[in-house]
Amino acid sequence: MLLIAIMLTAFSMDWQRQLFKSMGKDSTLSGRTVLWDHGMEIGGETPILGHGYGAFWVQGNPRAEQLWYDNNISARSGFHFHNLYMETFVELGAVGLIFVIGLILMILGKCTYLTLRYGMRMEFILSLAITIMFLIRSFVEVDLIGTFNIGPFLFFWIIPKLSQTQAVAQNPE
Repeated sequence: MLLIAIMLTAFSMDWQRQLFKSMGKDSTLSGRTVLWDHGMEIGGETPILGHGYGAFWVQGNPRAEQLWYDNNISARSGFHFHNLYMETFVELGAVGLIFVIGLILMILGKCTYLTLRYGMRMEFILSLAITIMFLIRSFVEVDLIGTFNIGPFLFFWIIPKLSQTQAVAQNPE
């Protein structure tokens, strides 16, 4: 009974909002929705080709400087929009966004097709799992267009691996 009373009291006092407020966060915990609003606005300035790959998050860019300041990023580097599609839209515009979405869908389709066509081979299942993982993460992280990290390497490793494995599956000699 005491536990139920404590829980009811906590919910009636809006404890989550108070906890987030005490940590300087909003209900998204990270402020990403505000960041995404800024991303849509910034991407809308150059919607076709974007600002250029890696051209937005540079020191001296007033919009980037303001976002770093607002998010307490004193190093003024290593920051992004926390959404692959938003980051791509800002950097590469609608053209780049179409290519990134097409690439993800192409690899997902190829992995699925090969798994259904040739059976549950380890290479196909691993490639499918990695692709699904990056697809899920793409809504909250920027793994595929970044540099110097394992995400792009793993994702783009899938393409030649699938081609190689498909050739072996077609001619199992």
